[in-house]
Amino acid sequence: MVLDGHIHIMGEVDREALQAQMAQAGVDGGILMSRPFAGYEPMETTPFEKRLTEVLELCREQEYRFPFLWIDPLGGQQTLEEIDEAVKQGIAGFKIISTKAMPDCPEAMEIYRHIAKREKPLLFHSGILWNEGPSANFNRPANFECLMDVEGLRLSLAHISWPWCDECIAIYGKICMMRYHQVEMYVDLTPGTPEIYRREALFRLHNSGYSVEDRLVFGTDCEANDYNAAGASKIIAADRKHYEALGIPAEIQEKCFSKNLLRFVRGAEK
Repeated sequence: MVLDGHIHIMGEVDREALQAQMAQAGVDGGILMSRPFAGYEPMETTPFEKRLTEVLELCREQEYRFPFLWIDPLGGQQTLEEIDEAVKQGIAGFKIISTKAMPDCPEAMEIYRHIAKREKPLLFHSGILWNEGPSANFNRPANFECLMDVEGLRLSLAHISWPWCDECIAIYGKICMMRYHQVEMYVDLTPGTPEIYRREALFRLHNSGYSVEDRLVFGTDCEANDYNAAGASKIIAADRKHYEALGIPAEIQEKCFSKNLLRFVRGAEK
């Protein structure tokens, strides 16, 4: 089984077309992230209610599709209320991209704690961000060290934090080894990493000396409104080739491609 832990909704989605395109790629499900919150980009105006309803509907009656809501970490009381309503309606988790402030700013820390208390996972963009204006420093993995102070948080840093992959591994090692405040960290393997660096990044993760076999989650960065079956298939095939070359056992590969995503989303051994 292959689950894609990083699928964006960036426009209207044809449910049947999405199903067909994912099947063509050999993908059985994954995490679908809602459209960005209104104001994330100048032209983004989709209201909360539509974003939430849309992602929930696309995951309805799909055992292995998990709806995540993209939220504003600086949204204050409005974001807190949106989190509560989303949890009430069945959201599986939340997505954040830091573009205007450091991850440890007080407003954002309050949001993380609110999510942790509701026992939902939180997926962060991490690494260089291809947007207008400078924002990379807001997404450097070392700047997420503050998350170890959020009691019970279950988080994932996406893209192996490219180009700061070693820094991502270091933060993972600290959080994993210390288990301070019972924080659980995962690493989202979504490229990110250009192909020339991909095998090296996977090698370093699996040979870091830290226990990673249960904490790596496969992803593609495809869009649900036009799921790139050929692109997803290429990433799957390339990663399998890298794993074989690195001597990664089949049972660990299976965890990376599916089982770890279930553990991240559900917060239990699966």
